[in-house]
Amino acid sequence: RVQLHAAAALALAETGDPKALPTLTQALFIGPIYNQVRTGITRVGKAAIPAMALLYQEKDPAIQELAKAKKFAEKAPGTVIFKGALLLGDLRAKEAVPLLVDGLTAESRVSYFDEKTKAPGPPTHMAILQALQSIGDPAAAEAVWAYAHDPKVDPMVKNRAIDVYSWLAANSSHMADLLANIKDDKGDEQLRFASILVYGRLARTAADAKPIDDLVKSYAAKMAAAEEKVKTAKKPEDKETAEVEKQIASQWRDTLVETRNRIAIAIECKVDAICYGKAVTASDVAIGKPGMPRAERALLELYKMGEKGRPALDLVLKVADTSERIVREGVNLVLPRIAPMPCKQCVDRLQRVLESQSTQTTLDVLNSETRIVYHYFLAGS
Repeated sequence: RVQLHAAAALALAETGDPKALPTLTQALFIGPIYNQVRTGITRVGKAAIPAMALLYQEKDPAIQELAKAKKFAEKAPGTVIFKGALLLGDLRAKEAVPLLVDGLTAESRVSYFDEKTKAPGPPTHMAILQALQSIGDPAAAEAVWAYAHDPKVDPMVKNRAIDVYSWLAANSSHMADLLANIKDDKGDEQLRFASILVYGRLARTAADAKPIDDLVKSYAAKMAAAEEKVKTAKKPEDKETAEVEKQIASQWRDTLVETRNRIAIAIECKVDAICYGKAVTASDVAIGKPGMPRAERALLELYKMGEKGRPALDLVLKVADTSERIVREGVNLVLPRIAPMPCKQCVDRLQRVLESQSTQTTLDVLNSETRIVYHYFLAGS
């Protein structure tokens, strides 16, 4: 019964014993218990990195035999690389960054095909990008930028790469490129949205903010012009066209205003970790409120500060139980970057969060990621 497999994986996770690695590695490919196994491997800590590097490189003999027996080449051609990459990210394996970067130059494979619909799952490059984001080595930034601008890359993966770049880049030399994407209202819409987001995560000065301010005014004017057309339209189709114009202008203006709020907190806090921590715990951190993009940028800045962000540790731990996905994901990325090792207060706080939310099934995905970070700190304690 799958419940027994899951219970065994969780029990092994509690031991943190490297002797469990061969069994846990094989169990990664028993689909229903993947998350339990993933947390078990993370609990082993640094001792698991060599094994996960072998897995990622498709050099684990036992797993290669399993792949052949289970016909992974047909049913799940990229699953071994995909799961190996994710685990290296979970383990914050900085030594694996060159391997992961090289993986972006290899052919991206589908991780699996749905047994019923045959629909493809996420490609291996998505897992590599997630791992690079979790590890946070700025040395990978330019490789990710170059990958994002390869015309052969799938648009969805391209946008994810630009997103990851914004987390890795210490100081961007590509602001002009991002701004060109933002101003190109005839170009790819998703690329434009991604560029607005990333520009807001990297801009630091009033001079950087001015082009965004100008665009906000421009779209506000377009909204007003469209509203006037709605009022004066004599035909239903003309009114409908004007309403669509107003909606589009409103969408772009709101997106630009959000990114302006990201820039504002960077101008305000500069390199003050406590200032960023207060932005994360502000009362208006909620979807649709100015505090959300400010908190997102604040978490990104703390992530990049590393140990220098440690003064904000208590403030970040304070919101470790939030149900706001953007903030919770940011907290999970930030904590391993700013906390000391060992970190008893991290272990105690995350344990309380997991215990208090154990019955809240709507938070299962967020809690699964929090458990991985909890095990990261347990392994280092």
